[in-house]
Amino acid sequence: MKPWSLILPERLWAPLERHLFPGDGDEHGAVIGATIFETSRGTRLLARQLFIARDGVDYVPGERGYRMLTASFVGDRILDCRDHELSYLAVHCHGGQDSVEFSSDDLASHERGYRALLDISW
Repeated sequence: MKPWSLILPERLWAPLERHLFPGDGDEHGAVIGATIFETSRGTRLLARQLFIARDGVDYVPGERGYRMLTASFVGDRILDCRDHELSYLAVHCHGGQDSVEFSSDDLASHERGYRALLDISW
């Protein structure tokens, strides 16, 4: 399997980093709209749009985990991405400094939500 990479231009990376890591140690969320490119070296996702999830409005206390994106935010962002032919990438932070890993809540959320995201986006 060839590797995947996500490329964020500075104009998107800087506000995303500020939003996810404001120094409060809490979780924050966003959605990235990206174009997919297949290359001989792997798949590249080029970030085109950033949608910041507002704490307490779009990113709220979770029903099954610690936090969650609201259904209306997800639905609106899926449609934005679909309309602009972008892939939908939901992102959030867990704290930490030097590693990335899905939590058990993240994996369970993917199982519950994947089919619904496909239904909305088609």
